[in-house]
Amino acid sequence: MAGFLYRGILLQQHKEPALSRDLREFFNADTIGIQMNRPQVEDPNRLSADEICEIAREAKIVDERDGTPLIDKILRARVRKLRLLVGDAIDDEPYISSQLNPLLKNQEVAFCGLALLQKAVNAPQACFAVYRNLTDLEIRIPKTIGSYKVRRIHGRYPAEYQASRFYGSERGVLEVGVGAIIHLARAVLFNRPQTTTFVTVAGDCIGNPTNLEVSLGMTVTQTLERCGLIDDPVRVVIGGSMTGISVIDTDKTLINPSTRAILAFRARIGESDFNCIGCSRCVHACPEGLNPFFLYRSFHQRRYEEFRKADPQMCIGCGSCSYVCPAKLDLTGSILRGQAEMRRMIGSIRLTKALEQKKKDAEYRSYYQDYLLYQEGKAQKKDLRQLEKARLSNERAVKAELQEAEKQAAANLEAANNAAQAALEQALKASADQFKLAEETVQVTIEAARSVQTQTGQQLEQVQLNAQRAQEAAQKARERALQADARVSALETEVKQKAAAQQDLEKMLPTIKQAVSRSESDARRAQEAKSALSGDSSGQTLHSAKAAAKQASEGAKFAAKNLSDAEKAAEKAAAETAKANERLAAARLDAEQQHRNAQALQAAAQDAVKAIDGAAAQVSGQERTVEYTGQVCAEKLREAQQVREKADADAQERFRLESESAKAVYDAAMKAAADAWQTASEEIAAQYQATRTFLAQRLAQAQADAAAAREAAERAAADWGSPDRRPDHDPVNVGEETQ
Repeated sequence: MAGFLYRGILLQQHKEPALSRDLREFFNADTIGIQMNRPQVEDPNRLSADEICEIAREAKIVDERDGTPLIDKILRARVRKLRLLVGDAIDDEPYISSQLNPLLKNQEVAFCGLALLQKAVNAPQACFAVYRNLTDLEIRIPKTIGSYKVRRIHGRYPAEYQASRFYGSERGVLEVGVGAIIHLARAVLFNRPQTTTFVTVAGDCIGNPTNLEVSLGMTVTQTLERCGLIDDPVRVVIGGSMTGISVIDTDKTLINPSTRAILAFRARIGESDFNCIGCSRCVHACPEGLNPFFLYRSFHQRRYEEFRKADPQMCIGCGSCSYVCPAKLDLTGSILRGQAEMRRMIGSIRLTKALEQKKKDAEYRSYYQDYLLYQEGKAQKKDLRQLEKARLSNERAVKAELQEAEKQAAANLEAANNAAQAALEQALKASADQFKLAEETVQVTIEAARSVQTQTGQQLEQVQLNAQRAQEAAQKARERALQADARVSALETEVKQKAAAQQDLEKMLPTIKQAVSRSESDARRAQEAKSALSGDSSGQTLHSAKAAAKQASEGAKFAAKNLSDAEKAAEKAAAETAKANERLAAARLDAEQQHRNAQALQAAAQDAVKAIDGAAAQVSGQERTVEYTGQVCAEKLREAQQVREKADADAQERFRLESESAKAVYDAAMKAAADAWQTASEEIAAQYQATRTFLAQRLAQAQADAAAAREAAERAAADWGSPDRRPDHDPVNVGEETQ
């Protein structure tokens, strides 16, 4: 049940006795004493980050975890901001302890290397990581190395992969193998490049399992002989019992920086003729959640499409599925070979998909072209129908315009005829009216001349009578003027008298005013005396004072009355004087008017005499006027006759011109309608022909595209059908690979 809850498997560790023994050296004589061509570092603590990077580059240090140069990891880490640096010593596979053993045996060097690497990548924290599930250890793992903590990673196999995923999921974490860290410290402290690597040599054919520091380039046979073979190995694995690769020719297989173990076994593991029993242990053990048996079956049955869809690229090659398989099927090897086969086939698959996609695209383009042609045909048909409708509508419109033009021309012709007839009748009527008017004018003129003559004789008699009356009126006017002069003289005398009386009255007014003033003063004194004597007991004195006061008061009243009467008299005199002046002015005006009337009457009499002379002259002039008027009337009659004849001729000419104009308008309307009909017909025919030409071109182009697409599809099918392009041609039988 544990497999359903936790990914991975529990493995029995076989790290002893290699882990507890000392790290041994097995160097090639050519690599002993090699130094880098640079001066020795005196104080490692004074090195800068750039100097440490330069040393790592010159030392050509490679991380044994993934075979990546250490300088590349440092440069990538310096670009991003790191939070944690991890020295990886997680040996979770059986037998392998090539990272943990060098860490425990070279703690000071590992501490120095981690410190230098931390400075190079500018990480604020750093630590070491080891595997916790080591039950058969005879040594104790420290909690710290120098000032760095040692983290114990627990969990099932593959714990190192799960730890890498855990650290990789966190931002700012860098993992570096312990072997690369130790080589960095040696390059800084001893000026030595990396010429060796740490390897675990173990297995049931090894008599002296141990961890070796082996020179790069040595063969697997030399390394196995160094540890002592107690039996001829049937299977030699490079890299670990779970993820390693079996090699056949150990004399030609060389040690490289990423070689972590060499294992020699007596029996082949996983060779069996059993079939899958459907236990699904491989599914539960896979840390990536894959279905290993489905991939295994798809690969062996060459179902490459199903194999590709099952995500074989996610397999990490941990070997958990093969380890737990009770049928001992080589699941991991089959999946890895399938990955290699897929990598070789990926070009053919891509080409096949590209050809299929191209064929589908060609079919789609052909269908789309047909669809477009169909739509364009529908549109063109619709346009043709619309053009036909427009043509018919245009024909109907032209016919209607022609009919309307004919009706309008007929109406204009009839109107012109009516107008000409009416103008002729109006001209004749006007001529008759003018002739009649001329006759009436002549008759009226003769009657007027006779009447003027009669009136002139009467006016002459009346003028003579008026002249006599004017002389009599002038005599009477002279008499009235003399009477007016007499009245004016009398009024002037009266005005002078009243003016003298007014002057006398004005002279008396100051005296009267003084008397009134004295009377008022006496009255005031009497009143004062009355007031002064109001307290005296003498009745006689009081009576006398009252009498004096009464007398003074009566005198004052009398004086005031006299003053008022004098003022009224003065005002009356002034008013009468003003009226007399007005009458005098009016009399003077009347006299002047009478004089003017007399003069006018005298002038009228003279004018009457002159009028009598003028009337006689006017009578003779009227006679001459009557004669001249007769001549004028005769001339007018002749002109009226000429006007009547000209009006008749004009009416006839206008009728002719309007008839011709109406006919010309009718002809022009008919010609314009015919031209419009011809133009519309030509345009419709041209549009129809252009539409047919365009459709023919599009159809030819579509047919050419379809033919090209079919040829391309046939060529692609022919290429795909060739033996050297088939994915199942000459399958590679991948067996055990030799490094």
